[in-house]
Amino acid sequence: MTRIRELDFLRGCMLIAMTFDHMWLTFHFERFLVSSIGYVSAAEGFVFLSGLVAGLVYSRCSTRRELARKTLARLGLIYAYYVAVSIFYSAMQGAAWAGATGMPVSPAALIYRAARACLFVERATPLGILPMYLLFIALMPLSLDLLKNGKRGAYWTLWLATWAAGQFLGGEAWRQTGLGEAVRFGAFNLAAWQLYFHAGLFIGFEARRPGGWRAPRARRWLALAAAGALALFAYKCAARLNWLEPPGWLISRENGGAIRLLNGACVAMLLYQTALLFPGKALRGGWVELLGRNSLQVFAWHCFFYIALRFVYEAMGWDIFGAPPGMLIRDAVFALAAIAVLIAAAGALERWGKQRSAPALPSAR
Repeated sequence: MTRIRELDFLRGCMLIAMTFDHMWLTFHFERFLVSSIGYVSAAEGFVFLSGLVAGLVYSRCSTRRELARKTLARLGLIYAYYVAVSIFYSAMQGAAWAGATGMPVSPAALIYRAARACLFVERATPLGILPMYLLFIALMPLSLDLLKNGKRGAYWTLWLATWAAGQFLGGEAWRQTGLGEAVRFGAFNLAAWQLYFHAGLFIGFEARRPGGWRAPRARRWLALAAAGALALFAYKCAARLNWLEPPGWLISRENGGAIRLLNGACVAMLLYQTALLFPGKALRGGWVELLGRNSLQVFAWHCFFYIALRFVYEAMGWDIFGAPPGMLIRDAVFALAAIAVLIAAAGALERWGKQRSAPALPSAR
C-alpha cells in the first residue's frame, strides 16, 4: 500500500506533542498562554489516527482468516513493546526504592511486579495507550466484519451506545473488568475512548471502498472547522480565567466528553481541508514523517525516555508542577533531546530495515 505522507506527518506531530506533554512543556505553555489549543489533545489524535490507518490497512484483507492472522501478528508486536516498557518501569522503580532506602531489592519482587503488569493486573506504566490499543485492535475484526457486511447502522449504534454508557456509568467501571483484581487496560475510560479509534477505522475503511463515504470537500467546511476550533479555544480560555464554568462531564478528557469530541472533529476537518487546499505541500515534513512512519516503535521509545527522566527528576528532588518559569529552559532541553534521540533511533531503524530487505548480491561463481 502506498503510504499517505500527510498521515505520517500527523502521527509524527502527535508523537512530538505527546513527548512535549510528558516532558512537562505543556504545563509551562498553559501557564504562560492561559490555555492550550482547546479541548483536544495529542493522545486523542493519536488514537484516532491509529484507527484510520488500521481501516486503510486491514480493510484490504480478503478473508476472515487473513484478517485474524494479521490482527494476531499486530497484537503480538504491540504486546511485546508493552511488556518491555512494563519490565523497564518495574526495574526503575526498584532502583529508585533501593537508592532511597539503601536496601537491596529482591529480584523476585521485581519479577512479581513486572508479571502483574504484563497480565494487566496493575498499571505498571504511567502511560496508558498501549494496553488500550491492544483491546481496540482485538475488537477490530468484529468492527470490520460489520462494515464489510454493510451494517454501518449497527456499527455506529454499537459504538455510540458504548460511548454513551461510558458517560453515565463513569470511568472507573470501564478501566477494569471487575472480575477479581482490577485488570486495567490503560489510563482512560475504554468505553469512551474506543469512539476515537472506531471513528478513524470507519473513515479508513470507507476511503478504501469504491463509492464509500468521503468527508465533504468545500471551502465553507474549512471556514466552519476553523470557526469551531477557534470558538472552543476561546471557550476554554474563558473557563481557565473563571469567566464561566463548563459542566465537567462535557469536557472530561478521561471520559471523552461531548465537547472534546466536537473539538476533535473541528480540528480533524480543519487539517483535512488544509491538506486539500494545498495538495502535496501542506502537512509534509521529512523528519516528522520519519517519526510517523515508525509510530509504534517511537511511542514505545518515548515511554522509555519518559520513565527514565521521571525517576531522574525524583532523584534530583526537582518539582515538576511547582517549578518556577525559569525551569522552562530545563524542561525544553530535555524535551528537545528526547525528540532528537527519537529521530535518530527511527532513522537507524529504517536504515536497518532497508538493509535487511535489500536483495543479496549475485554470486561471483
